[in-house]
Amino acid sequence: MKNVATTMDLKNALRARDRAAINQVASGLLDQRTPLGAQWFSVAHVLVRNGEVSLALLASQRAVEENAGSAKARFELARILASVDRQDESLALMEAIAPAELNPIEHDHFLGTCALELGDFDVAKSAFDRAVATWPGSAPSWLSLAALPPGDDSALLIRLNDVSSAIAAASPDYQAQWHYAKGAVLDRLRRTDEAFLEFAAGADLVRPTRAYDSEADWREVELAAEFTSAAVSHMAQHVQTDSSRPVLVVGLPRSGTTLVEQILTSHSKIAGGGEMPFGSILTREIGGYAVAQLESFVSAHGADHLTQLYLHLGDEQFGNGQRFVDKCLGNSRALGVLASVLPNAPIIWVRRNPLDCAWSCFHTYFSEGIEWSWSLADIAAHFRAEDRLHAHWHDVLGGRMLTLSYEELVAEPNIQTGRILAHANLKPEPAIEAAQRTRRPVSTASVAQVRQPMYQTSVGAADRYRTQLEPFIKAYED
Repeated sequence: MKNVATTMDLKNALRARDRAAINQVASGLLDQRTPLGAQWFSVAHVLVRNGEVSLALLASQRAVEENAGSAKARFELARILASVDRQDESLALMEAIAPAELNPIEHDHFLGTCALELGDFDVAKSAFDRAVATWPGSAPSWLSLAALPPGDDSALLIRLNDVSSAIAAASPDYQAQWHYAKGAVLDRLRRTDEAFLEFAAGADLVRPTRAYDSEADWREVELAAEFTSAAVSHMAQHVQTDSSRPVLVVGLPRSGTTLVEQILTSHSKIAGGGEMPFGSILTREIGGYAVAQLESFVSAHGADHLTQLYLHLGDEQFGNGQRFVDKCLGNSRALGVLASVLPNAPIIWVRRNPLDCAWSCFHTYFSEGIEWSWSLADIAAHFRAEDRLHAHWHDVLGGRMLTLSYEELVAEPNIQTGRILAHANLKPEPAIEAAQRTRRPVSTASVAQVRQPMYQTSVGAADRYRTQLEPFIKAYED
């Protein structure tokens, strides 16, 4: 007799943080058609975090069904779809919901975000314009307007200044986003001193609530650095499953990783890519980043368990048997685990001039994580940690890891693209030459840049801010 899944089973699995049990119980509750109403959306969010896209979408659709197809339920389904890179479906769903059926600001901002991530910039601008017209204090919409390809920046700056009183009454986080929006516009207008002051004001508002722990950051580096060439090779010998499907792209935010991802995903053999949490799911499975934790897990369960779990997550996101790009920011810390259980996966580490990369991180508003980006000294500390990791993995992985210079990529795109494709065991294709035209969701801060042909104007972009960036320069050099 088949066991009956209960909501108490689900609570116990959640409390234990048991990924496999959560998935199994959720599947059982769905099969039994256990009525959970809107709570199915909470289950769906957990399943997304577990990488179980199919189950997450089933849970979301069940919630819509049990809520009689209400606008609120369809909106939540659209959010789930967008979180798993189904922005086309999400956008179609949102366009079928009248703004009056929801909070119109929330409706228009989300619709605009989906369109922005798909590169539909005209649709996005119209939606964000509606949102700020309804409520001038909608700072996320102002920030998104500033992120669109430049139009009349002088007019946009006037509009931003005109809403300063509405922004002053908003939350500190909304005030910060408004400062970042103003800074972006002033930067494009080359009003350097004013732009820096806006970015600094925004960072000052965010920093108290998103503190960076440099000691914890360095402890992760030390754990990752315990992996040796011998340890990785020894572990890889236990893997029987073909692991050549993923291409791992590693590098700091704003270093060019999204550009490399765009090039790779323009190839017909690559189904898609993005900042997938696969590495973090594997490290949660074994209990951390350390080589001893991996060895203990493999001793009990076998290395193929982790390889097959990783490939299953890829199937959930991109389709069965597809090649894909994994460029999650945490991959530098999880690289020992990933390199060990994915011995056939090519690895590309993108490097950029530290000053340009630091400036780009400092003037970017990151919606979550990236706690080190709100202080120039913290940026320097994290960059030093990543430098240490790059040097370590360069020694450990040797020719298996291609180190790619962002500056060389934009200066000689044909040569460097050839290196990327060769390292990923891909043949050249005409579509790669116009990679910016590839339609796919891009949810990083590079959403507008990767839609353009390669350009070199970002090289040396920090030079006119060198005086303001002295705290970074001093901390990084020290």
